[in-house]
Amino acid sequence: MTMSDAGSQTEKVALAEHWVARALEDVSISEVPRQALAQFEDRRVALNVVAATDTGDRWLWYTGAAAKREAVFDDRLAPLVACGRLDGAFYVAYDVGKAVPLAAYREQTEMSTAQSLQLLWTLARALDTAVANGILPVEVTPDSVFVDLARGAVLADLGVARAALGNPPAAIDMNAPWVAPEILLDGEPHERSAVYSYGALMYTLMTGAPPHSGHPDEIVAAEPPSVREVRPDLPEALDLVISTAMARDPRRRYRSASEARSLAHVVLQDSLAQPESKPKLRIPLRLPERQPREPRERSRTEPPARATRSVPRAALLVGAALAAGVVGGVLLSGGDEAPAAKPVRVVKGDLAVTAPGGWQSAPAAAGTLVAHPEGDPGSGLTLERVDSPVETGEQATPVRVGKVEAWRDSGAQVAGGATAVRYVIPTASGKLVATCKASRNAEPGTLGQCERALSTLRLPAATSLPLADVVESQQRWEAAVARLSEQRAGARRALATAERPAGQLLAAQALARVHERAATRFAALPGGADVAAASRRTAAAYEALARAAGTDSASRWNAARERVRRSEAALRRAIAAA
Repeated sequence: MTMSDAGSQTEKVALAEHWVARALEDVSISEVPRQALAQFEDRRVALNVVAATDTGDRWLWYTGAAAKREAVFDDRLAPLVACGRLDGAFYVAYDVGKAVPLAAYREQTEMSTAQSLQLLWTLARALDTAVANGILPVEVTPDSVFVDLARGAVLADLGVARAALGNPPAAIDMNAPWVAPEILLDGEPHERSAVYSYGALMYTLMTGAPPHSGHPDEIVAAEPPSVREVRPDLPEALDLVISTAMARDPRRRYRSASEARSLAHVVLQDSLAQPESKPKLRIPLRLPERQPREPRERSRTEPPARATRSVPRAALLVGAALAAGVVGGVLLSGGDEAPAAKPVRVVKGDLAVTAPGGWQSAPAAAGTLVAHPEGDPGSGLTLERVDSPVETGEQATPVRVGKVEAWRDSGAQVAGGATAVRYVIPTASGKLVATCKASRNAEPGTLGQCERALSTLRLPAATSLPLADVVESQQRWEAAVARLSEQRAGARRALATAERPAGQLLAAQALARVHERAATRFAALPGGADVAAASRRTAAAYEALARAAGTDSASRWNAARERVRRSEAALRRAIAAA
């Protein structure tokens, strides 16, 4: 959203010089950007100030960077409302509304994992919005983050001073732990520089500490930090997510902050879903006071060589889950008996697995494969194609099944099975549901044999879907439905209260536009074609209602209202069925 798009939603704050001077009285201004939060009239303003020589070129660069940041804001990016200079210092001001600085949470002893997940979600949204609008964040620190109880995280400054004036002296650069290595080396910012800062902020949210310490030269050369060295109660998989986000080579990082957030969400949600076996995660936010570091003699342009860790993107999610031990030592290995010497190939349509010797296939419906030990039909493997998307309740522990990703539920309830494990594999057409069960009379190791047989499943590359993509798609879908509901509610209130034909016409036209825009959003989502079509029919019904409002015909108005009622009902059914 741009300033011009927002209209009267955000008007520029006319900050008088004497007010800025008073707001900065207790701020130690230096070449490292500092922040002050002050109340101005009826709004809270965050001032970001940096000492600078008041030359024409530097001021021109600074105002240029500020103007670029000013052009973009939304509900996650605080609007830049003022830019100025005062006594050898440059400053920008952001309207942060009711949000409070992240550092204010020092007064709290801890935050829940659910609260931290909300902050990570909104932080990713803010950073990706900035990148999508041409702003490459060069400095995103905890001081940039504000917390709003309703909106989650709100980002203010994204490095205006560093982008315009370059890196501050290394000896006093206290923000370096959250800045991407390519920027600390005076290189150009990359689209994935924001991903590095996101990983660093994720580390800080989880530990309450900076991800690195020391001179910027050491930070550039350092390996990504391990969150479990500080918080051993956190999943090991989180280390892999953070280390990938903070890879020194931008090409090895995630493509976006949202991708990193989706993987962290899956890993942390698994910890939340197992309260009996794992303590509820609590996230401290006692951010330490940052002190200037002593200068080092090492050259910033020649950091010491260190081995680079490379993690293939396709293995990140399930590799992390396996590293964390969330599979419980069952999948593909474990203490169960080894399969018999002569395996059996079981094929049904395009589904095929290699079962242990002594197993046999069983008749099943189309799209379903069944195999079980001879003489024990109550045990074995059932693999079924389902033409519906993965539901949120089916998203248990992320694992790898052969070469595909799946969610594993170790406590599945299955008729006829004493114990059972269920896997849900997302596919382009819906999902594959695999169930391994053992009857009360099953031989020892039956479940392990079943899971090893399932690990031989092979699917075409275009068939299975990464878990992170499924989670992201669901969140986009939920956001689209919520946005339609919110916009439609306001427009329908306007229609209900309109007493004159002119007001009824405008309200009906507004509802038609709401549903046309919603149709565009749903059409861009997987499986959204039916909902998009229903939304377009609803838009057409409201257009008919608008035309009827311009006439004196009560019969036309009533007929149009009935058409609206039917189309709204059809739209609700389409959303429920999607």
